[in-house]
Amino acid sequence: METFISYLLLISLGLSSLFLYTRKNLLLQIVPAAVIIGLLFLVFRGQSAYIESDILPVWATIPSLLINVVFATLLIGKKIMSPRKIWKFAGPQVVFGQSIAWGQYVVGVIVTMLILVPIFNMSPLSAALIEIGFEGGHGTAAGLSGLFSELGFEQGRDLALGLATVGLVTGLASGLLFIAFHRRKSLVAKKQSSQPVPFHHALRVWLIDTHSKFFARHNILRTIIQVSLIALAITVGYLLKELLVYIEDLWIEPITGVEFFAFIPLFPLAMIGGIFVQLFLTKLRLEKIIHGPTILFIGGLALELVIIAAIATMSLIAINDNLAPFAILAVAGTIWNISVFFLLAPRIMGKYWFERGIGDYGQSMGMTATGLLLMKSADKDNKSHAVERFGYKQLLFEPVVGGGLFTAASMIIIAQFGLSFLLILSSGILIFWLVLGYLSFGNNKVK
Repeated sequence: METFISYLLLISLGLSSLFLYTRKNLLLQIVPAAVIIGLLFLVFRGQSAYIESDILPVWATIPSLLINVVFATLLIGKKIMSPRKIWKFAGPQVVFGQSIAWGQYVVGVIVTMLILVPIFNMSPLSAALIEIGFEGGHGTAAGLSGLFSELGFEQGRDLALGLATVGLVTGLASGLLFIAFHRRKSLVAKKQSSQPVPFHHALRVWLIDTHSKFFARHNILRTIIQVSLIALAITVGYLLKELLVYIEDLWIEPITGVEFFAFIPLFPLAMIGGIFVQLFLTKLRLEKIIHGPTILFIGGLALELVIIAAIATMSLIAINDNLAPFAILAVAGTIWNISVFFLLAPRIMGKYWFERGIGDYGQSMGMTATGLLLMKSADKDNKSHAVERFGYKQLLFEPVVGGGLFTAASMIIIAQFGLSFLLILSSGILIFWLVLGYLSFGNNKVK
């Protein structure tokens, strides 16, 4: 019974968080409702023995499961453009996003090698925390819980979640500050002619609308079909992982003595499964059975549940015991992101460099929603077409970093090959993207 109540409470909080996104509240525009709810449980959980002993242990199992749903829904219902078309339309965003992400690994490795390991005796796996926490965000940090445990770095999950929270708040605050300075002139907000909708009325309308769209009798079958497609994507990801592990056990591990795919979590492969489902249905001309709003609703709700549960069950002891290394990683990651934004974006993104780059800056500090919020704040009329470019960039970005395959593999690479190998690899890839970006888009080649 306690388990059922715990699940029911979490789902109710997740739905409440989705509703609060629709409210035009300044606080909720700066910090997502799910983060606020999770932090409230984190701060006050010690005041209730019931929450501590009955609810939170159930919630602790949620993130590593539902993160697969989140990633499976990312590309289902999206038009899969060819890499060439994506590059032509959103190439500068791809270069910028990749440069920030790979640089976070370079910075993380250097800080870990020079400071964290020799002075604070931290695990070498700490080198991956900036990218996991900042670029990956709360969902990725929570989804990697099992991998942190398997590699003997249990406190890494809590440190990554802490970095994600710090990055989210810092990214939003600094991003809004940058936008205010960029405008270079005072803007007076227009007064709304209509009175704000009362809270209880807005809630009633939202609940009725949500029920009608997804759970009413005439739409429930459509919702079941979308859930089935998501389950199919996760299944494809699972079978892909089993195939990779089988090949590794049969040929790779006996020769090299290295295990890699056995440690890869399921969620980045579930995203590849989503691509497979989308392409398969498109090939059969059955893509009309995909209902984008339902897929978006399911993925959005799953992400809310992941964030609430992950933050609420986060251990502050791990952060407190490693406060200095935690602060060093947060400061180093923030300095890198800000530096790349102001040094690289103006050189490859053309005259709308700020409006196009601020979204990737926001994403690199917290989550995709942060980037979207900053883009909309910087360019409310979307004259720069930053939102569309940002969206297509994700197709060449998220399968690899920001929660993709390499994000999941980075700690495994450190464990198997060491920090020096990751430094050489990430530095080489960073240089590749910087050179490619300059040759392709430098000297104002982008309109």
